[in-house]
Order: sequence, then structure tokens, then C-alpha cells
Amino acid sequence: MKDILLSVIIPVLNVEKYIGRCLESILNQSLKQIEILVIDDGSIDNTCEIVKRYTHKYNNCFLVRDTLNKGVGQARNEGLVRARGEYIAFLDADDWVDSDTYLLLVDSIYKYESDIAICGIKTEYDNLASSKMRYNYRHDNNLTGRYALRLLAHVSSSDIYISPMVGNKVYRKSFLDEYNIRFPNISFGEDDVFAFVTLLHANKISIVPDVYFHYYQRMNSLMHSFSYKHIDDFIQAMKLIREYLNAYNLYGEYKEEYYAFFEKCFASMLDVLFQAEQNNLTQKRYLHYFFEKFKDVFSVHDYIDYIDLNRIRQALRPYK
Repeated sequence: MKDILLSVIIPVLNVEKYIGRCLESILNQSLKQIEILVIDDGSIDNTCEIVKRYTHKYNNCFLVRDTLNKGVGQARNEGLVRARGEYIAFLDADDWVDSDTYLLLVDSIYKYESDIAICGIKTEYDNLASSKMRYNYRHDNNLTGRYALRLLAHVSSSDIYISPMVGNKVYRKSFLDEYNIRFPNISFGEDDVFAFVTLLHANKISIVPDVYFHYYQRMNSLMHSFSYKHIDDFIQAMKLIREYLNAYNLYGEYKEEYYAFFEKCFASMLDVLFQAEQNNLTQKRYLHYFFEKFKDVFSVHDYIDYIDLNRIRQALRPYK
């Protein structure tokens, strides 16, 4: 295939019900110079057979099979090794994108000489009427990487924020290769590490309105269950980011963004915990486990120096 502009990398694992919808949304993009790299991570259902029908019909669709279950992050890394496009997009098999998404994101990177382009996100359920806006960008814009990182971390109140999800973004491949940015080998939080590191290094970020990444919520997905591994991987993800900042001698400069992002991701993890587990004693066991892990890895003194004491005052207000 000649003149590949964009490589879309799709990790798959037992997604026979959804992969067709995902592939159709890419094959019908207004941008045509696309290669699709489906990286199988050990599926045992009919996922690969369905993908093969597309590979036989379309010369820009490829299946890479692996009998070992290495995880989403490592599957994406495998795709990055094989990608031939000037730009990179990641899409999970149960999600999809609007028909103009990749054309507008690639055009925006070219227009602004950006490293990353970002569009809005809609949360989708089985019922079309239940679709909800998650991130909505009203105007075309171009941000500095530092400001985008602060929006990711929710450092302060703003009219827009940036999600750590990778499905609503297109990346310049040369940018990812220059800094050797890859996904860590964890099951939960790999997007958090990838998002923080990419925005840390990015010079310019494009914001693109009017097209959306559709994030499908499956009730039986990993995001609706909870285990000790969620906590272990959260701790590992935050540890990796801190080590990365230290390796580049940036921890002192970006401590505010780091701890704001830590709090944001911690709140997201707690949300998953309280939605998935209703038993109070079980919730407390998880929290005990978290704080034991936290004190072994992180500096409580650093965190107290960072934290806004007004938040503690507000938490104590009902007891006055």
C-alpha cells in the first residue's frame, strides 16, 4: 500500500461482538490513506476470523496474531513497531470514531505543526438515546504542551480539560519515536502514563471541534470490576511517571502537575471501586491496602506540601 498517512492500531481480545463496528468506522473515513493494524492479544473467540474477512477484502487492513495475552499496552507497542504511517492513532475494538475524525485531526497537526491533535469524546451505551457528551471542544485551538498538561492534570479550573484516553487523539509518529514514548507493561493506567509523558514533551497540541471519539461502556468490561491489581497498577503508573520526571530532572518543575494528576487518577480509581464494590467492609480492605502501598512508595511529606489545605477544611466542615 502506497502513501500511508495514518496508522490506526487496534488491540483485540475476544471482541467478536464489536470489532466489525470499529473497523467499519475506520474504513469509511474521509481520510483514505490509512493502514489498519489489528493486534490480537490471544483471542479464543471468533474475533480473528471476523478480522480476516476484512483483511481479505481490504488491502489496508492487517492482522497480527499472538497466542500470549500480553495486555493492551504491549499490543499497542507491537503496533507501533509495525506502523508505516506518518501519524498514529489508537482505537479499542469496542469504540469507534466519526467519519471525518482522522482527516480533521491530521489536517490540524499539519496546520499548526503540532505533535498531537485531540477531538471530543462521547460516552456510548447500548441504547443510542443514552449517548452522553464527555469532552466537548467548541472551537479550533492550539495549545502549548505545558498548558495541555495542566488541563490533563486538572491543576486549576478551566473551560476545557484533556482526557488521558488515547482514542480521541492522533500523534506524529516522529514525535513518539524521538522520545521513545511507549506504553508501560501494566493492565490499568497505561493510558495515564502515556498521556502524561506525551504532553510533557509535546511542543504544540491541536484541539479539534465538531468530531468525536465514541467511548463504548460495556457493563462486563474491566472498568466495571475492581481488584487489588487496580491498586498495584495505579501505584506503579504514578511511580513510573515520577521516575520519568526524575530521569529528565523535571520533578521539581512539574511537581504541581504531578500531584494534581495523582489526585485526579486516584479519584477515578475510587470511582471504579465504589461503583464495582458495594460492600463497606470490602471497600475498607481495598483502602487499607492502598494506603499501605502508598506509604511504601511515595513521600507523604511531599504530598502534604502540595495539597490545598482548603480541601481538608471543606472535608471537616460538616463536623463543626
